Amino acid sequence: MTEDDYLNMLSPLMTKMAMSKSGNLKWRCQAADPKWVRVDEPAAGGRVQNGSMEFTPAELLLDVTNPRFEATASQREAINALLADREKMLALAADIGDKGMLNPAESPIVVEEDGARIVVEGNRRLACLKVLANPDLADDPKIRAAFERLAQRGPGPARIDVWVAPSRDAARHWIELRHTGQNGGVGVNPWTTEQQHRFDRKLGTQADRALTFTDGVAVAFAGDKEMTDALRQAKARSITTIGRVIADPDVRAAFGFDLHNGQLVFLYERAAIRRSLLRLLRDLAANTVGTFMSKEDRRDYTKDAVSDQPTKETRLAKPVQASELAPVTDSDDDERAGKGSPVESKPKSKMTKDERVIFETVKLKYVANRTKITLSEAQRVAIEDAPHVGAVMLRVILELVLSEAGQRYGWCAESDKLHQKVVKAIRILDPDCDNSSKCDRKLQPAYISSNTGKGGVAIVDLNQAVHNFSKVASSSDVRARSADFGPLLVAVDTYVGQNPVP
Repeated sequence: MTEDDYLNMLSPLMTKMAMSKSGNLKWRCQAADPKWVRVDEPAAGGRVQNGSMEFTPAELLLDVTNPRFEATASQREAINALLADREKMLALAADIGDKGMLNPAESPIVVEEDGARIVVEGNRRLACLKVLANPDLADDPKIRAAFERLAQRGPGPARIDVWVAPSRDAARHWIELRHTGQNGGVGVNPWTTEQQHRFDRKLGTQADRALTFTDGVAVAFAGDKEMTDALRQAKARSITTIGRVIADPDVRAAFGFDLHNGQLVFLYERAAIRRSLLRLLRDLAANTVGTFMSKEDRRDYTKDAVSDQPTKETRLAKPVQASELAPVTDSDDDERAGKGSPVESKPKSKMTKDERVIFETVKLKYVANRTKITLSEAQRVAIEDAPHVGAVMLRVILELVLSEAGQRYGWCAESDKLHQKVVKAIRILDPDCDNSSKCDRKLQPAYISSNTGKGGVAIVDLNQAVHNFSKVASSSDVRARSADFGPLLVAVDTYVGQNPVP
């Protein structure tokens, strides 16, 4: 049997690639025609086919009308227009070179126009490949030198798979879905913070402990709508805060549960523990991370919640895994009542409405006009639509306000890091900030979460949002940081208004 006989026996509906026995040429089967054709050759009539094909970067052209820049007159101009976003393009080129391939989950889209193969989706990737192959295409000498170094690490793939569309109109739908948000679920639907942590889960981390806890509660109280709602709200607030809280063995002991071998373990009867978990989850949903940041904070919180914690009379002789319990049903009312215990615990904190934009309730009055305008512009961007923009602008606004006040009143040096500026400003605004009984509670979340001496990591997170290209920001984390630092902005702005500088 010849090679052609073998290939033509395969189903015309197959879309998999077959390798030729001679010359290592790739072939594909056309759905409309049960004959196999080389994918690196155009179909009859001189036009490329609709479907997956393979080309060298040199065989492809950038779209000089790409929406990322104003229309250009040449390929070189288009390449350099994209290279203007220097840091991101270098990061993309480094990734392509290191991996030796493009992201296989996102094929570039090509159309043929006047005999030329135009990339209408994937121009940044194509530009990186072309400059890696020929760094002289970069007009900026610094960018050129950077690409020369990257090319030594890896030049990227010699050939790339693309999807060939019959026309720009045919490609438009897919390009819109790629670049215009979720579109009601049809477009790119980004992972939540919880989903990100599940993907990147590492044993023993705060996120791992949080997921062990939340998964166990979900299983043990699967039929309990009240518990399910409280769990959902706590997770939406911040997975990392849940992890921080339940990592504390004293919190686990007080609220009647533990973590053992990757499982949630109940130390008390489920009815008794239901009340304590409702209290804990509701408070996690209603309060900022500052409420639980330090060991002292968690100790104070545990004392305040003692009325909702299980009593020794309901302690089990032997701990039981949450996953071993039968699902909760409507017939479990007696168990929920806990033989004399209240059926439900009342939340101690009122749930706050999620912020739609960063610092939603903040309106600066006395700081510099530029800062006020910047905040106003940032508040036009919805957190849910653009969490990365929200994270970056949150840090920018905070830096502008604190730097202005620090220079006006000598609170801090120009060379101080942002976390130092936060701590120094709060110590001026609230001299009792280190006294838990006298401090200004509104400023505590910002103080604790920025004070590295107290384990604060908020500013580290904000810095990564700006400087770490692999950092993924979630809307829930942006809202949490906004809630933490909003009161500080108001306090600084008020101070500036009350203490004018001649």
